[in-house]
Amino acid sequence: MTNKAAQLACDWGQFAASEVFSEPEQLLAAFSSTPTVGFAIFDNQLRYQAVNQALVEINGIPADAHLGKTVRQVFGDAIAERVEPAFEHVLTTGQRLQFEITAKLPSRTEVGHWIDNCVPLRDATGTVRQLGVVVVEVTNRKRLGQSAPSLTSRLLRIRDTEQRRVARELHDSVNQNHAALKMNLGLLSRPRCKPADRESLLAQSVDLLEQCISKTRTISHLLHPPCWTRKDLRQQLGGM
Repeated sequence: MTNKAAQLACDWGQFAASEVFSEPEQLLAAFSSTPTVGFAIFDNQLRYQAVNQALVEINGIPADAHLGKTVRQVFGDAIAERVEPAFEHVLTTGQRLQFEITAKLPSRTEVGHWIDNCVPLRDATGTVRQLGVVVVEVTNRKRLGQSAPSLTSRLLRIRDTEQRRVARELHDSVNQNHAALKMNLGLLSRPRCKPADRESLLAQSVDLLEQCISKTRTISHLLHPPCWTRKDLRQQLGGM
């Protein structure tokens, strides 16, 4: 085993046969420090030969609990029946294969979703001796996609509720002020309106007009908060 391979084995907190690192050493190095992408190497008997730390965290199982064991031995029949046929296909045909798996890992309480990319690893003669598997978890993306319809429906209900509330506000306050203002203006237009009454009606009309302006401004702010024009919507939602 080269010094670089030995360091990789040390970094991964595991011990494996030197031939595991001799051929795919560069591939291992590329994934040894990847925090979110899992990577594993299997031999031609579908036994784990190496795993990176990201896969350890994804699976919730220590690295040494993988080594020398098959997927069936680590995770059980249900998951093995989904992945082992794909692994065997890559080892047999030498062709890359990508597939998605949905399963409940023993270390988790909820179902998860992953995309597996399987790559054949060949020796100097071109014979497929090992299998490299890149694992990307897409559980959060799946959940977001599943929740999108219900979120859209909820937003539509909120919009309808707000529209009805604004309509009631316009009818109960602004429209009544408009009606009172119209009546005052009608009284002011009469030739026999006394100066004292005219002054009182003008004061009332100004007050009604100010109330209308205030109510209209409030409703406008409720429909479109001015802060949304100054900051990113994501920041606003994050602060709620």
